[in-house]
Amino acid sequence: MTDISSLRSEIDKVDEQILSLLSLRFKLVKEVGKLKRKDGKPLTDKSREEEVVEKWVARSRSLGIPESFIRSILPLFFSYSKMLELNPDEKRRVVIIGYGGMSRSLTSLLSLVGHEVVITGRNLSKASSCVRVQGSNHEDE
Repeated sequence: MTDISSLRSEIDKVDEQILSLLSLRFKLVKEVGKLKRKDGKPLTDKSREEEVVEKWVARSRSLGIPESFIRSILPLFFSYSKMLELNPDEKRRVVIIGYGGMSRSLTSLLSLVGHEVVITGRNLSKASSCVRVQGSNHEDE
């Protein structure tokens, strides 16, 4: 019988493989972004996204992975990939005006790829409750 520490050790090995593959995927995405910019192609390719979803869902079924899990993580993959395609090497300072859900989503995506994000607007108390990429509170600048 296998003990829990052995299983956790195997999980750790699988996690390392997953992270290595994610790193490779993101490097490839950056290259795709460079080619899209060079060729003047749009950032979003809906047909490609649909193709990826179909492939992932089909493969997940054959592996016994819940389709709902795949459908929940792919939008994050696509969003993060688009952010990498936009500016893979240049970090920017981005100011977002407003505090709604879209602001939070954009802040999350932009900060994931290393951009400094400041959220501001008319209500300073809402602005100060938002978290800056570097961990400090926002101030109206």
